[in-house]
Amino acid sequence: MNFIKKMKSIYFVFMQLVLIPFPFLMAQWQPPVFISQAGEDIQFVGGVTLDVNSSNNGVTVWGAPSGLHADIKASSYIFGSGWTNPVIISSTALNQFGKPIYVVQGDPQVSLNEANYAVAVWEGSEFLEDIEENIQGVFSSTSTTPGIWSPVQRISARNLGTDFFPANPSADVNDAGLALVAWVEERSDVGDDIKFYIMTSFLELGGTWTTPFQISAPFLDSDKEFTPDVAINSRGDAVVVWKNRVQPFYTVTAATYNAATATWSPPITLDPGLNENLTFHDLPKAGIDENGNAVAVWNWQNDTIYKVFASSFTPGLGWSPATILQQTTNLLGDANVVMDRFGNSTAIWDFFDIPTLSNQVYSSSLPLGGTWSSPVIISTNSGDNFLSVSLVQVPISVDLDGNVIVTYINDGDTVRSVSRLVNGGWQNSEIVTRAIRPGLLNIGLGSCGFAIDVWQADDLSGTYRVEGAVRFGPSLPPCDFTGYRCFKCKKSKKVCFNRLKWGTCDSNCVLFYHLYRNGVLIATIPFGGSTHFNDLICHRKRSVTYTLTSVNLFGIESAPVTVTLP
Repeated sequence: MNFIKKMKSIYFVFMQLVLIPFPFLMAQWQPPVFISQAGEDIQFVGGVTLDVNSSNNGVTVWGAPSGLHADIKASSYIFGSGWTNPVIISSTALNQFGKPIYVVQGDPQVSLNEANYAVAVWEGSEFLEDIEENIQGVFSSTSTTPGIWSPVQRISARNLGTDFFPANPSADVNDAGLALVAWVEERSDVGDDIKFYIMTSFLELGGTWTTPFQISAPFLDSDKEFTPDVAINSRGDAVVVWKNRVQPFYTVTAATYNAATATWSPPITLDPGLNENLTFHDLPKAGIDENGNAVAVWNWQNDTIYKVFASSFTPGLGWSPATILQQTTNLLGDANVVMDRFGNSTAIWDFFDIPTLSNQVYSSSLPLGGTWSSPVIISTNSGDNFLSVSLVQVPISVDLDGNVIVTYINDGDTVRSVSRLVNGGWQNSEIVTRAIRPGLLNIGLGSCGFAIDVWQADDLSGTYRVEGAVRFGPSLPPCDFTGYRCFKCKKSKKVCFNRLKWGTCDSNCVLFYHLYRNGVLIATIPFGGSTHFNDLICHRKRSVTYTLTSVNLFGIESAPVTVTLP
């Protein structure tokens, strides 16, 4: 008995040390804040763009009207500190001629890598003093420190002719700091014969943009609908997809870049389309993994049928035949896709049910080497649900582990998110906020379930501003939780205790575990230390139920797992 009393005494001293109060967060999505300045009506063209990295830092870029033109502005989210004050990264300030230096700016996009290096691109006109004319172009600025941006660089060629219009850029940057941008370029090659081309350029960290390189054949009819989409992996392999028209067909086309050989593939038609009067394609979207596998999705429609298509690229094999993910007489649109670094793809799209006049968000997934899953509804079953996408970025994001998050609008004024964990199904949707006429959503997923959602909304004064919220992600429940009764002898005296064990597959996002006995907290165990616990209170003739939860770095406690010892 003396041994048992001594062990109990040590146990209670230990519990006094480890039972430290912790400020648990009751909600995941935090209250939204306005990011742009009061009284500044933001530009609708291109929407609010966003990217987030695994350090849970983010950056958002938008167009802010300045007189008859627009500045390009940015704000960075620093994990643990919040949003920085908005800064102008491209100004419409006047030069000595009384002309704006940069005018008609819009369609911004931003990409952020793991080293917190950001690349922003946009279209606009540059006033050239030597000829006193505005010359259309695609421009960029980079940032290695939040709130500090480099001088503006022109990416597209400086063509002094009036028949030269680069526009609609799309960009991505990898963790080595290599950035890729693609854009549409309008040219009048012969007289009034206007043609369009997809152009690309690379930027190495600390360098300058390479000479623009044409990756498409000439095509007809370009506008905002023809914005290309780009993706680049850490090796520098890349994919670009775009919609174009070669008389009389609309088509979806792709080109891939092999970093090892530093070469672009010829443009490959993924969907040849039908007669131009019968079919229409929405913007295709693309993703790429670390091995150069790629994916593209797009919408297709004619007068009566709507489809969502997908195609996959395998290095050495090329693009697969187009696969129909969904076909219906109802309206389908806004198809988007992400591919995680392991090669697994997730697609989403809008479904508008004509008889009920309601929207739903659908999804399908493709594991590497597998087949596309049957479409499932991932939006809430109540009210109207729809994706509100910007022209160049999409409201879906994937983290380094392969978890996915989507944001959409429900019932016209509620911003929601819905997540899918690796190897799991879609979870219940979460309310991000209720806003006044929210639109053009973008979302980024960091690590441990952290996310940033941004949108544009009315601030009650009739002015549209950039608004955003952050989510402190859920904690995953512990795995492999087991227990058994143990009987040992000490100097011919029997000692009884309950032995509890668990695994560590709930990731390093966990700070510690909470262990409960019959609903009462008995221990707080740091993550990374012991994965077992000996409960010295052993009731041989009574059953006891133990509950284990994990608490992540945001202070959120997971769903419980239990074991009962008879």
